[in-house]
Amino acid sequence: MVNFTVTIPEELKAEMDRYPEVNWSEVTRKSIQTYLQARQNPVPQLEFEMREAHVNWNPFLAKPNVYVNLRASNKLAADLVIDRVLYDIVFLKSFHDRQARGGFEGQFLQYRKLQPDKPSDIQLTFYPDVELLRRLTEKMESTFGLQADLTVFVQGFTNPYITQVFAKVPIDEWKYEVESALNCHEGHWNPRPAAKVQEQ
Repeated sequence: MVNFTVTIPEELKAEMDRYPEVNWSEVTRKSIQTYLQARQNPVPQLEFEMREAHVNWNPFLAKPNVYVNLRASNKLAADLVIDRVLYDIVFLKSFHDRQARGGFEGQFLQYRKLQPDKPSDIQLTFYPDVELLRRLTEKMESTFGLQADLTVFVQGFTNPYITQVFAKVPIDEWKYEVESALNCHEGHWNPRPAAKVQEQ
């Protein structure tokens, strides 16, 4: 190991002293390591896998939501922080037939720290137009494919990481979840009038 000295303003040192439990040498070492990796690798070295996709009813927002579970892995030697993820979710005719049927777009705007070789789960949640969700589901006749086009921005890196990931979606499970969510939607916005009780 090699020791070196860092010169900092007195105001910064005073702020650091407010957190005596922090190992500032370790923080500095990791910051330097991340900076060097960003210089050597203009694009962050990541891997993504799509795990599953589901439909649910959000009672607080009173509309269906679709959530797609991803697994992200950091292939560099230092911690990385995801700043945001822009994504398009495309419905495919089948997993092998990449003919697009339609889709949705959204953003994941939560910071996510990725440690080296320690996968982290990320959930993309979006709220599709109800009629489009219904029509897309009606077009699906058997187990189909989902394609996620991801643009991932990582702190310290100039260029984003861009990738596509795919997953199979069982049609029976999907249609059951969509039907349940749409029934909740219909019941919330168009409730049936209560039956009148006839007096004897």
